[in-house]
Amino acid sequence: MTKILNLIKNNLLFILIIIIFSHLTNLHYNLYSVYLRGYEERMIRAYGDCGKESYGFVKRAYNLTNSNNLEIINAERMLWPNINQLFSKFEADSIITNNLDKKYTVILNLKRINKENIIQLDNIKYNLKDENIILKDSNCYLLKND
Repeated sequence: MTKILNLIKNNLLFILIIIIFSHLTNLHYNLYSVYLRGYEERMIRAYGDCGKESYGFVKRAYNLTNSNNLEIINAERMLWPNINQLFSKFEADSIITNNLDKKYTVILNLKRINKENIIQLDNIKYNLKDENIILKDSNCYLLKND
């Protein structure tokens, strides 16, 4: 018993630092939430469903089109980076293919649409007519290109 007490006395500062650190970083809750939530739910919480980088919408677009590399355009590109690399397929020699599937375009965080339903991003015009929209979720669109 005296050995345990001496061990605690000698390492009291170290034990207090660990307790304070785990409390300040919310370590126990974070470990529990990683254990409780699956990968997809954690990615949607971090990157958004149809906001921010829109991981959830892009994931649904990839599953719906069965494509390997969609063209993803974020209308708020100054705020959020492109998350296309999260979905890129690697070749056997670990070189990323840059061939975009030109049949489909994903447009994220689109706030303003004119009356003609035509928008221009990066000097390219996109037609947002109902026959071109495959999937729509608030301000995110999956378009079939003409």
